[in-house]
Amino acid sequence: MIRPAAGANALPVALWLSEKKFAGYKWGLDRSRKQIDCCSFVIDVVQQCVRRPLTSEEKRAIAMNYKFTNLNKAIDANDPRTRGVQYALVDLMRIGRPVKPKDAAQGDFVQYWIKGSNGLYSGHTAIISLVWTDAAGKRRAEIYGSNQSTNGIAFTRFRSESGLLLEGPGRRVHIARLLG
Repeated sequence: MIRPAAGANALPVALWLSEKKFAGYKWGLDRSRKQIDCCSFVIDVVQQCVRRPLTSEEKRAIAMNYKFTNLNKAIDANDPRTRGVQYALVDLMRIGRPVKPKDAAQGDFVQYWIKGSNGLYSGHTAIISLVWTDAAGKRRAEIYGSNQSTNGIAFTRFRSESGLLLEGPGRRVHIARLLG
Protein backbone atom coordinates (compact mmCIF):
# COMPACT_ATOMS: atom_id res chain seq x y z
CA MET A 1 0.00 0.00 0.00
CA ILE A 2 1.34 3.42 -0.94
CA ARG A 3 1.38 6.09 1.77
CA PRO A 4 -1.52 8.45 0.95
CA ALA A 5 -0.94 12.13 0.36
CA ALA A 6 -1.91 14.48 3.13
CA GLY A 7 -5.01 16.51 2.40
CA ALA A 8 -8.43 17.43 3.69
CA ASN A 9 -9.57 13.76 3.91
CA ALA A 10 -7.76 12.11 6.82
CA LEU A 11 -9.43 8.71 6.40
CA PRO A 12 -6.94 7.26 3.87
CA VAL A 13 -4.12 8.28 6.20
CA ALA A 14 -5.86 6.61 9.16
CA LEU A 15 -6.42 3.41 7.17
CA TRP A 16 -2.79 3.38 6.03
CA LEU A 17 -1.53 3.87 9.59
CA SER A 18 -3.75 1.11 10.96
CA GLU A 19 -2.40 -1.31 8.36
CA LYS A 20 1.25 -0.29 8.32
CA LYS A 21 2.02 0.93 11.84
CA PHE A 22 -0.73 -0.39 14.11
CA ALA A 23 -1.62 -3.79 12.63
CA GLY A 24 -2.59 -6.09 15.48
CA TYR A 25 -2.89 -3.29 18.06
CA LYS A 26 -5.62 -3.52 20.67
CA TRP A 27 -7.23 -0.70 22.63
CA GLY A 28 -5.17 0.49 25.59
CA LEU A 29 -2.47 2.85 26.77
CA ASP A 30 0.70 0.77 26.50
CA ARG A 31 2.37 0.91 23.10
CA SER A 32 5.03 -1.57 24.21
CA ARG A 33 2.16 -4.09 24.46
CA LYS A 34 0.73 -3.10 21.05
CA GLN A 35 -2.03 -0.96 22.53
CA ILE A 36 -3.37 2.41 21.41
CA ASP A 37 -6.21 4.62 22.64
CA CYS A 38 -8.39 7.01 20.65
CA CYS A 39 -6.38 10.17 21.34
CA SER A 40 -3.03 8.57 20.54
CA PHE A 41 -4.38 7.22 17.26
CA VAL A 42 -5.76 10.62 16.25
CA ILE A 43 -2.45 12.26 17.21
CA ASP A 44 -0.61 9.84 14.92
CA VAL A 45 -3.07 10.50 12.09
CA VAL A 46 -2.64 14.27 12.45
CA GLN A 47 1.17 13.90 12.54
CA GLN A 48 1.06 11.85 9.34
CA CYS A 49 -1.25 14.39 7.67
CA VAL A 50 0.99 17.36 8.53
CA ARG A 51 4.15 15.30 7.89
CA ARG A 52 5.94 16.45 11.02
CA PRO A 53 6.01 15.53 14.68
CA LEU A 54 3.48 17.42 16.76
CA THR A 55 4.65 19.62 19.58
CA SER A 56 3.84 18.59 23.13
CA GLU A 57 1.22 21.38 23.30
CA GLU A 58 -0.45 20.16 20.07
CA LYS A 59 -0.58 16.60 21.41
CA ARG A 60 -1.86 17.88 24.75
CA ALA A 61 -4.68 19.75 22.98
CA ILE A 62 -5.81 16.70 20.98
CA ALA A 63 -5.70 14.49 24.10
CA MET A 64 -7.27 17.25 26.23
CA ASN A 65 -4.58 16.59 28.78
CA TYR A 66 -5.55 19.55 30.97
CA LYS A 67 -6.28 19.67 34.68
CA PHE A 68 -9.95 20.64 34.58
CA THR A 69 -11.42 21.38 38.00
CA ASN A 70 -14.64 19.81 36.73
CA LEU A 71 -14.64 18.36 33.20
CA ASN A 72 -18.45 18.22 32.99
CA LYS A 73 -18.74 21.90 33.87
CA ALA A 74 -16.01 22.73 31.34
CA ILE A 75 -17.93 20.88 28.62
CA ASP A 76 -21.23 22.57 29.57
CA ALA A 77 -19.47 25.96 29.58
CA ASN A 78 -18.05 25.27 26.10
CA ASP A 79 -14.45 25.57 27.27
CA PRO A 80 -12.59 25.52 23.92
CA ARG A 81 -10.09 22.97 25.23
CA THR A 82 -12.88 20.38 25.48
CA ARG A 83 -13.16 20.48 21.68
CA GLY A 84 -9.98 18.37 21.53
CA VAL A 85 -8.82 17.74 17.97
CA GLN A 86 -10.98 20.60 16.68
CA TYR A 87 -9.33 23.02 19.12
CA ALA A 88 -5.87 21.74 18.16
CA LEU A 89 -6.37 21.95 14.39
CA VAL A 90 -8.37 25.17 14.22
CA ASP A 91 -7.27 27.37 17.12
CA LEU A 92 -3.81 26.15 18.04
CA MET A 93 -2.26 24.87 14.79
CA ARG A 94 -4.44 26.90 12.40
CA ILE A 95 -4.46 24.13 9.79
CA GLY A 96 -8.13 23.23 9.95
CA ARG A 97 -11.57 24.72 10.00
CA PRO A 98 -14.60 23.95 12.14
CA VAL A 99 -17.36 22.03 10.38
CA LYS A 100 -21.05 22.09 11.26
CA PRO A 101 -22.68 18.67 11.69
CA LYS A 102 -24.82 19.27 8.60
CA ASP A 103 -21.61 19.67 6.57
CA ALA A 104 -19.65 16.75 8.07
CA ALA A 105 -17.88 14.56 5.53
CA GLN A 106 -15.67 11.52 5.27
CA GLY A 107 -12.19 12.26 6.58
CA ASP A 108 -13.19 14.96 9.05
CA PHE A 109 -11.94 14.69 12.63
CA VAL A 110 -14.48 14.53 15.44
CA GLN A 111 -14.41 14.97 19.20
CA TYR A 112 -17.74 14.25 20.84
CA TRP A 113 -19.21 14.16 24.31
CA ILE A 114 -22.45 12.40 25.23
CA LYS A 115 -24.11 13.02 28.58
CA GLY A 116 -25.15 9.80 30.29
CA SER A 117 -28.17 9.21 32.48
CA ASN A 118 -25.86 9.80 35.47
CA GLY A 119 -25.27 13.37 34.23
CA LEU A 120 -21.62 12.71 33.34
CA TYR A 121 -20.14 13.08 29.87
CA SER A 122 -18.32 10.31 28.03
CA GLY A 123 -16.10 11.37 25.16
CA HIS A 124 -14.29 9.99 22.18
CA THR A 125 -12.21 11.21 19.25
CA ALA A 126 -11.94 9.62 15.80
CA ILE A 127 -12.13 10.20 12.06
CA ILE A 128 -15.50 10.28 10.31
CA SER A 129 -15.71 7.48 7.74
CA LEU A 130 -19.30 7.83 6.52
CA VAL A 131 -22.09 10.38 6.96
CA TRP A 132 -25.79 10.06 6.15
CA THR A 133 -29.18 11.55 6.93
CA ASP A 134 -31.58 9.10 8.54
CA ALA A 135 -35.32 8.77 7.85
CA ALA A 136 -36.07 11.37 10.54
CA GLY A 137 -33.75 13.89 8.85
CA LYS A 138 -30.98 13.57 11.47
CA ARG A 139 -27.31 13.54 10.49
CA ARG A 140 -25.42 10.45 11.59
CA ALA A 141 -21.89 9.18 11.14
CA GLU A 142 -19.80 6.06 11.20
CA ILE A 143 -16.38 6.71 12.73
CA TYR A 144 -12.94 5.12 12.46
CA GLY A 145 -10.51 5.00 15.33
CA SER A 146 -9.34 3.10 18.38
CA ASN A 147 -12.14 2.30 20.75
CA GLN A 148 -12.46 0.23 23.89
CA SER A 149 -15.77 -1.23 22.65
CA THR A 150 -14.06 -2.65 19.53
CA ASN A 151 -10.83 -3.46 21.42
CA GLY A 152 -8.74 -1.69 18.82
CA ILE A 153 -8.87 0.28 15.60
CA ALA A 154 -12.10 -0.27 13.70
CA PHE A 155 -15.12 1.28 12.03
CA THR A 156 -17.90 1.96 14.54
CA ARG A 157 -21.61 2.46 14.00
CA PHE A 158 -22.42 1.82 17.67
CA ARG A 159 -24.60 -0.82 19.27
CA SER A 160 -27.74 -0.18 17.26
CA GLU A 161 -25.82 0.25 13.99
CA SER A 162 -27.60 3.60 13.74
CA GLY A 163 -24.41 5.67 13.78
CA LEU A 164 -23.24 8.59 15.87
CA LEU A 165 -25.97 11.20 16.10
CA LEU A 166 -24.20 14.45 15.21
CA GLU A 167 -26.69 16.82 16.85
CA GLY A 168 -29.17 16.66 19.66
CA PRO A 169 -29.71 17.10 23.37
CA GLY A 170 -27.09 15.87 25.78
CA ARG A 171 -24.27 15.88 23.28
CA ARG A 172 -21.46 18.12 22.13
CA VAL A 173 -19.99 17.27 18.74
CA HIS A 174 -16.92 19.14 17.50
CA ILE A 175 -15.84 18.49 13.92
CA ALA A 176 -12.76 19.81 12.11
CA ARG A 177 -11.54 19.50 8.54
CA LEU A 178 -7.94 19.92 7.54
CA LEU A 179 -7.35 22.74 5.11
CA GLY A 180 -6.65 21.20 1.70
